[in-house]
Amino acid sequence: MSTPPRTAPSLAAAFAFALVLVLAEEGPRAGELQGKFFRGSGDVEHLELLDTARRLFAPDPELPSLAMLYTPEWNGLVEGPTWNAWWIQNSFGTTYCARPYLEEPWLIFLQSSQDLWFDQMGDGKRAGFNGWVAPDGCLCDAARPGWIVYKQGDGRTEIHDWGLEFTAAGLLLQAELLLISRDAEAARRYLPRLERCAEFLETRRDPAKDLFLAGPAANLLAPSYAGWRRPDGTWGQAYLAGLSITYVAALDRLIELERLCGDPSKAALHARRRDAARKGLPLLTTEEGYFVKSVDPDGTRHGVYGAEKHGYFEASPNHDAIAFRVVGDAQAERIYAKMASIAGLRPHDFILPNHPSLDDMYEEPRGLWAFGTWVNGGHWSTCEARMILAYHRLGRHEDAVRSMRRLLGLARRFRLDNPLTRHGSDLYQPGEPINLTYDAFGPAAAFVRGLFEYLYTAEGLTLVPHVPPGITRLEQLFPIRLGRKRLWISTAGAGPVTAVQVNGATWRRFEASSVTFPHDETPDEARVHIALGPAGATAGLAPGKAAEAVQAPVGAGRALPATADPRAARLRGLVARLEREGLGGGYEAAHARLAIESLAVQEERRRLAARGSIQPLPEPSGSAAEKAFADAASRLCDGLEKALAAYGASEDPAKKSASRLWKEAAKEERIELFEDTGFRRGFHLAFPSTARGRAIEKVLLGADASAGPAWRLCQWATRISLAAAARRPVAGGAVEYEDATKRVVSGGGGAAGGPDLVLELRAGAEYEGRARAAGEPWPHLLVEQDATRAIPLDRLARLELDIDLRLSAFADRTEGRADLGLHAAQLQLFLIIKDVAPGAKGDFLWFGVPFFDSRQDFPPPHRARDGGKEDATGKLIYSLDGRDVLSTPLGRGSRVAVHVDLLPSIREALEYAAKHGFLESGDPARYAAVNMNLGWEMPGSFDAAAEIRGLAVTAVLPRSPGERAGEERAPGDPAEGRR
Repeated sequence: MSTPPRTAPSLAAAFAFALVLVLAEEGPRAGELQGKFFRGSGDVEHLELLDTARRLFAPDPELPSLAMLYTPEWNGLVEGPTWNAWWIQNSFGTTYCARPYLEEPWLIFLQSSQDLWFDQMGDGKRAGFNGWVAPDGCLCDAARPGWIVYKQGDGRTEIHDWGLEFTAAGLLLQAELLLISRDAEAARRYLPRLERCAEFLETRRDPAKDLFLAGPAANLLAPSYAGWRRPDGTWGQAYLAGLSITYVAALDRLIELERLCGDPSKAALHARRRDAARKGLPLLTTEEGYFVKSVDPDGTRHGVYGAEKHGYFEASPNHDAIAFRVVGDAQAERIYAKMASIAGLRPHDFILPNHPSLDDMYEEPRGLWAFGTWVNGGHWSTCEARMILAYHRLGRHEDAVRSMRRLLGLARRFRLDNPLTRHGSDLYQPGEPINLTYDAFGPAAAFVRGLFEYLYTAEGLTLVPHVPPGITRLEQLFPIRLGRKRLWISTAGAGPVTAVQVNGATWRRFEASSVTFPHDETPDEARVHIALGPAGATAGLAPGKAAEAVQAPVGAGRALPATADPRAARLRGLVARLEREGLGGGYEAAHARLAIESLAVQEERRRLAARGSIQPLPEPSGSAAEKAFADAASRLCDGLEKALAAYGASEDPAKKSASRLWKEAAKEERIELFEDTGFRRGFHLAFPSTARGRAIEKVLLGADASAGPAWRLCQWATRISLAAAARRPVAGGAVEYEDATKRVVSGGGGAAGGPDLVLELRAGAEYEGRARAAGEPWPHLLVEQDATRAIPLDRLARLELDIDLRLSAFADRTEGRADLGLHAAQLQLFLIIKDVAPGAKGDFLWFGVPFFDSRQDFPPPHRARDGGKEDATGKLIYSLDGRDVLSTPLGRGSRVAVHVDLLPSIREALEYAAKHGFLESGDPARYAAVNMNLGWEMPGSFDAAAEIRGLAVTAVLPRSPGERAGEERAPGDPAEGRR
């Protein structure tokens, strides 16, 4: 996007930054954070900034997100609504920094975008924009399908050189992508192109100096570099520092990629070239240790700060040398010290590319070329991203914090423009109602990557912790990629690395400053806990003890958010089918999930706005922001459909299957049987005594009071009623009700990424220190609802249950007095399967889906008559084997996603019930799921809390014309109170 509009922006329309969040200069605010992507303790502001930075890379109801830059045109990302192409310079910072933690579909999106460069790269024959025919191996400034710009396309294009530093940066980005993914087939496919890039750059090496010659506009931030002004006034080639530094960093990664693909000879060739290029760097270095911008063939230096001529400081080669470890620690410190001493480089917290004004451009510094406006001293977020990596490497965390404060002030106002004019304080396109550019996400991406740096090699991955000392505990609730492996990272303490555990076992591959993970020795799912300093060594590390890291579900099996948008039904159907055929971890399912999340976020945003949780933007910005949310979801839906349609002609079996399953999904209707599965509308609170039946003691208002409650909250056999509890708003827009024996939190699954529902039952207090006796009622805490429709089971293709669970707390209060036949803690879901045929007497059975039983890892199957207390119904309880429901046990602190088709097991339950005399008939045509309850039963003295997300019970019907016969509104619970 260094190619600007043909006219300069109007500076009269200045954007007011007075509302940007600027916090008082004081010590870190200590506390705890439970965020959507991070949790921890210590410096809460820093933790909050981390969490908000990561939120920009997922659909979010409050903030602009990367999803808003998706385009179906090439199934990838676009620079921005006003920039319909993909730039190397502008994507550099964001892509490099976000790659370790972005998963599908973002990997396909980014590769599709970068393929625009590599599929159209110079070959000495192809003509691009302006008729330019680039040398073989040359990449570009920008590209879109059928259009590529091999040089900077604005300015005096007739004198511009080819995109040399663009090519080096593109080589770096693609090599890094392939190293992270470790896909040998893809690496071998791309390596010839990457090698062509390197060969092209080698044509500019001066072997006498091991420096690289580049002419006008061959730098990344083109056309701020004019090359060498010869004595006759023409412009020629000079030694460009940025080209050397970027190429060295690219070769570092190309060497590792050749090694990964088993070609040591080529790895050695690139290593010789890299080492030679490093030897040339001192010729570009000042006595103070920083890099100049360029050196002319006659020895004239450009970018020696304070010199009478060309006495500006050039930032990008310097922060890049630190960020990409082209220089050692000592020189990195010297470079930073020089940058920190120049106040004009960061007048508004963001780094500028130069200070003071350039005096060696081929245009005079006025208009668009004026200092502080465009490439001469205007701010670019792609550069800020690399600057933040440098801050992290050197432990300058407060510098990074200031940058993030400024960025998020812009993000909350949907003003993510690039470049920023007036030295980083104003918008480039102030006339647009909102601004959105890809490079503006770079600082947020770097703020996250910088925590652990992530150095990828042919052998694996090395983490270099840069956790701020004010953060005493940190957990990343998202994985880092190493090929197909995923690392979930947590830390405790501050200082050097003193101990490491992986999945609870001692890990010895670490030094004081780093932790190494050889690919072949790293588990597929690795819970990494790093102790920092003496305090960290005793915080959460115990040999052999499994870490209780929270794992957010990623990929197959992940619970999907509820949304009433009709487009989501077919997408859900596709995801379910892909998962059944073992394709749930692929790109297509991930794209469908992202589309569903984007649809759901629109609804969540409307709810938050209705209750005043989102500050409205002034018009026309407000309407434009709402349109951005809607357009993002629509484009994601359209793009997936377009991609799947193209799969029909593919020879790839997985793609052909995905295309077929998409067509099949169109033939089904999906009906959500229960309302308000985000638990936002509150509860009808039942009395503690089941003798009161369905009578309501009180309405507990939820986070969203725009509609009445859909759920009953049942507190049977408890000593204290929640009717006396106060309604208390808590983090994330949730609402909490609590008394001495129980706690319920609802509606927190929105912006903060919390659970939709928390059910906590403290049976230790309920029993008041004694053991429950046989025949005595036991406390319940559960939610219950009648189904929206009673659909006969024979009409269903499937009955799908989706739910995501976390056991956030558990304590045994029995003091060793538990009788396993009487005392337990159970978390389970029950469906009432009722006879709804005309003239039926309403007979039914309890169909159970168990999630947790305190007596064993996986709850066992259960077939018995409901009994054991006075209010028992005497009906059959038919519960599944926990192994048929759970992929792993629901242990304390763990999180499990459930996706299961219940219909086959319900049919088996009906057959069993008829065979054993519990029902007169087991014919599925007579029965429907009419009611559900979910929650805790505590026949023993245990305290436990469960977090629930993404609940959905979906009836899947073959689509047919006409009305669906045999349906009715589900009748009330025939048991007049569960069990």
